[in-house]
Amino acid sequence: MKPITRKWRGFIRNTFHISCLIIVTTATFAQDTWRIASGAARPVETLPQHIKAPDGKFSLYADYEKARHGEINLYIINKTRQPISIPTQDGDPFIIIEVRMTNDVWRRAQNHVYSDCGNSYSREVLSNGYYFVVQTSFSTNGSLYPVRFRTYDRLTLISNEGAGTVSPWDIEACKYDMMAIHNGDLDLMKEVLLKDVPMPEDAKQLRVAAVNRLGAFKSEDVVPILKSVLEREDTDERLSLNILRLYGNKAPDKLQELILSAIKDVTIKRREWILKRIGIRNSTIYHALLVAVKNPDDPHLHLLLRNLSVYESHAVRKELERIIKDSRYSEADRYECKYDLGYFFGETPGVSPVMGIWASIIYALSGAFSIGSFMAVVYSLIVLRRGPRVLKSYTCFVASMLSLLLCCYLLLFFINFTHGGIYF
Repeated sequence: MKPITRKWRGFIRNTFHISCLIIVTTATFAQDTWRIASGAARPVETLPQHIKAPDGKFSLYADYEKARHGEINLYIINKTRQPISIPTQDGDPFIIIEVRMTNDVWRRAQNHVYSDCGNSYSREVLSNGYYFVVQTSFSTNGSLYPVRFRTYDRLTLISNEGAGTVSPWDIEACKYDMMAIHNGDLDLMKEVLLKDVPMPEDAKQLRVAAVNRLGAFKSEDVVPILKSVLEREDTDERLSLNILRLYGNKAPDKLQELILSAIKDVTIKRREWILKRIGIRNSTIYHALLVAVKNPDDPHLHLLLRNLSVYESHAVRKELERIIKDSRYSEADRYECKYDLGYFFGETPGVSPVMGIWASIIYALSGAFSIGSFMAVVYSLIVLRRGPRVLKSYTCFVASMLSLLLCCYLLLFFINFTHGGIYF
């Protein structure tokens, strides 16, 4: 084994130093994220005299007396006998301001945007006998309301009440945002899904979240809502697929009825999307598909054929062979049958019926090139073993590329002749 040269030793040493620097910097940033939001944990003995925290409790206190210029300090205090894990998003422990309306109902007055990055979510452990100070801001324009602060997570801490200025627009903006949907009741889901209400965020994304939220309610309450949403004109494919998935979880029998209706009735709404995602396989649907594919004028015949072929029965094979010979069916549908016959029953390579003589030409040229590549690889190995040193680096690159091409051709060949063909 050749000893490591001075040049390589320097390269390895510099790489190690850079890696250590990245690790230390990342760890420091992750640690400072919470400190920027709340400051380091402090023992409860250092709490200001006017801050009240009951013994043996995990509590939240808002210091309204010292609030200045739209900034207020919130104290998260752990006077229990055990450490408590606090969920956070980018250092924010989900503390939201609420206002008390004239009917004594508390409403959220601060919009929250969830992060799409999983790295934004973490937990901070607050030891028993310690507290955090979180500085947050609130509006300086608007009307004066009774206010409080609350954590919108499983801990559900509620602070003491005070007086604060809140904009009425902020209260309305929170009514239909993502946090409202995550914590909303059935009536709110109906409003979001069935009415044209103003939404502060992407309406499509909020409606998908509302459908997912319906999974927390009873089936008899959810199914009528899903049916109504599916019939709306503005329901897109993504929302429809989420509805069908929830149908399968909450009411499989209703989903089967919906699928059978889509198979038999060409006028049903969202028929194409329903046929794309048939998640049930049984004899009832199987026989309905066998009957439906006998209509050559069905606009979604290719989806019916694909769903029928997965059963791989003798009757399905005979039906596919019949359609291939029937001139009433379109050329595209007969090609679909040829492909399904090859893919599911191992007959007729999928390339040949579609490309004809060109398939043979492509395979002949690819085979000749692959044999030439194999010979070039052998020659490259000889050069690497005994050839001049100046050619070795170039030969390595050429040999690698030719080996890759050869492997790709062999994979193509294997798929086409052992798994029913490749469909172009």
